[in-house]
Amino acid sequence: MRRRPEIALRRDPTDLGSMASTQIALVTHAAGHVRPGGTLVYVVCSILREESEDVIEALLRARPELSPSPFEAPVAVAAAGRDRFCFRLLPYVHGTDGYFVAQLRSRPATL
Repeated sequence: MRRRPEIALRRDPTDLGSMASTQIALVTHAAGHVRPGGTLVYVVCSILREESEDVIEALLRARPELSPSPFEAPVAVAAAGRDRFCFRLLPYVHGTDGYFVAQLRSRPATL
């Protein structure tokens, strides 16, 4: 909302729950298309826990074949820190809009 503050005028506090539910449904469906050993990156333009960590926790419960996967790309490691699988970009720190990014990996197929 840093660049589009009028969005706040169109939102109601009750919207948060329905938006989070929609995000859970979308990412859970998308996770069904990740091949064994593949990577799923969840990115949302929000810094709220309900739309970030809570969505990831629900996804991990719904899709036990997924697990947190630390970032390898240097720019992501710089933002997340070593051995972390998620991070936030904050307007007042990074000069961007607010984002949450998480990386999960699907368990490889076994023979």
